[in-house]
Amino acid sequence: MKKITILIIVIVLLSSCTAYKQINAIKNLQYNFEGINVGMPSLGKIVLLVDIGIYNPNNIDVKIEEINYEIFIDDKKIAVGETEEDIVIKKNAKTTYSTKVKPELSELKENLPNIMMGLGNMKILVKGDVTFNTSVGAHTFPFSIERKMGEE
Repeated sequence: MKKITILIIVIVLLSSCTAYKQINAIKNLQYNFEGINVGMPSLGKIVLLVDIGIYNPNNIDVKIEEINYEIFIDDKKIAVGETEEDIVIKKNAKTTYSTKVKPELSELKENLPNIMMGLGNMKILVKGDVTFNTSVGAHTFPFSIERKMGEE
């Protein structure tokens, strides 16, 4: 009976250590706004293609279950989005998450010509939450990326 109790304690401790590493890994992720382009319109709606770079500086892979985000141009919310599938970022690697969002034209009309031509000094803000699961449950962390278009 003592051996079973010790074994259970060891298993719990190991899973807690793994969860702790995963939580720290997700906190260390670095986000970068890489671009926004206009895609092919469908049924009278404009489609924006948004690229977000995610760098994992950790020594373990990170699996993101879900990203929910809002996109602002010059402090006006133009769209919301969420991931459609899990994202795995390998250790010490960067991946680019590309997403399609369908903003309301009324919210986008002022900036659409600048987006289409890649011009202007628009301020782009992408903010949201990243969720992932560990052996001890789901964890969510906020993120925010801001970039002035025309600046590299």
